Amino acid sequence: MLNNEAYYKVLLPRWIWEEAKDKEHFKQLVLYAAVSTLYREKRKRWVCDLR
Repeated sequence: MLNNEAYYKVLLPRWIWEEAKDKEHFKQLVLYAAVSTLYREKRKRWVCDLR
């Protein structure tokens, strides 16, 4: 079930606000930051599993 009235507050890095040229570029930067964070977290788990 989708709740169209749900609001989420997300703390974004300052560089995203400074770098974004327009709304579409902003969306791309947010997606890039999210994917980068997920990759780093996954990589940490891989390294821990190898020890």
